[in-house]
Amino acid sequence: KEMREALNQYLQDMLQDMQKKMAQSGSMGNLDMSALQNTINPEDLQSFHAVGRLDMHTTGLLLLTNDTRLSSFLTEPGNAIPRTYVVRVEGEFTEGDEVRVLKGVQDGGDVLKAVEVKIKKRSGKESILLLTLTEGKNREIRRLCLALGHEVRDLKRIRFGHYELGELAPGELCEGNINSTPDMPASGFGKSQNSEG
Repeated sequence: KEMREALNQYLQDMLQDMQKKMAQSGSMGNLDMSALQNTINPEDLQSFHAVGRLDMHTTGLLLLTNDTRLSSFLTEPGNAIPRTYVVRVEGEFTEGDEVRVLKGVQDGGDVLKAVEVKIKKRSGKESILLLTLTEGKNREIRRLCLALGHEVRDLKRIRFGHYELGELAPGELCEGNINSTPDMPASGFGKSQNSEG
């Protein structure tokens, strides 16, 4: 019961934070909390937990599962599961920055790096990137970009493994199936009776 209440509170806090951000930006519409609350049944959430994390200033795809094996597989650094983000940074992100991001930079004893970088837009004022990581170090993208002199203005996760955000709106839920997870080895996963993505 405590886990169910904690997860439900976590979701509500996250949604309220999204609503505040949207109200501040004025550009993302209005999130209907009452409609969303009607879609979240606390009984259905009793054994669910978040896979990985999004800090309070990051939006996008958040996976919830009741299968601890799935979450362990997806977050284990040795499995190198890709996570892709749309990142808006201050300043012009150059080819030199791109090389450094792929090689890695030292920050606080950690080597921070991306496995793929696509520059979608750049100008002297700001740049928009697609960054793909395979580890989930604390605030990794923010730290990585800041080490290159680019403060992150917006950060949105759009992919985790083969799960994609697609057209889901903020606060929308979509049920998945772990049996369709191509990243996972066939044996030992997706076998339990309560394994819902």
